[in-house]
Formats: sequence, structure tokens, C-alpha cells
Amino acid sequence: MRDKIMDEHRSERPTLQSLREEITRTDEEMAQLFVRRMEISRRIGDLKRELGLPVFDPAREEENLRAAASRVAPEWLADYRTFLQTCMDLSKACQEKQKEEES
Repeated sequence: MRDKIMDEHRSERPTLQSLREEITRTDEEMAQLFVRRMEISRRIGDLKRELGLPVFDPAREEENLRAAASRVAPEWLADYRTFLQTCMDLSKACQEKQKEEES
């Protein structure tokens, strides 16, 4: 009986393989979210062109970076801000490319 309890306890601990599978699932979810974000960025780019607004809005970008503090634990904040900045940079690049293609 004791051995069975010990085996069950050991099986509750995740394995390297199970954690890697979890990372893969998370990466798949992030890929879907990334595509969604870029599609929304294109739509925003369309609206900005219609309204004659520039692609880069420093106030909005700073607002997003400030809001990051409420989204993650302090231990992850610097990394999350880097991640978010990269996402915003990719969105701006997408909008700039879109703008050039329409010119």
C-alpha cells in the first residue's frame, strides 16, 4: 500500500516531457494570439490612414507599457515590457508596410 501511495505521489510531479508539451500548447496559443493581434493592427492601420494619423503614437505606446505593470507579477515586468514593446514594434512595421504598399 505504501509503495502505491509513493508511486502516485511521484506521478503528480510533472516530467520534462509533459512540461515541454505544455510549452508547445502555450506556443500554439500565442501564435493564434499573435496572428489576431497583427490582423487588428492592420485594421488600425487602415483607420489611421483614413483619419490621416501617423503610425507611431508615442502617448499610446507609453500608456500600453505603463499598463503592463497591472498585467504581470513584478518579477516578470521587465521581460513582459520587452515582449510588449516587440509586439508594438511589429505592429508598427506592419502598418508602415501596409502604408507603403498603398502608396
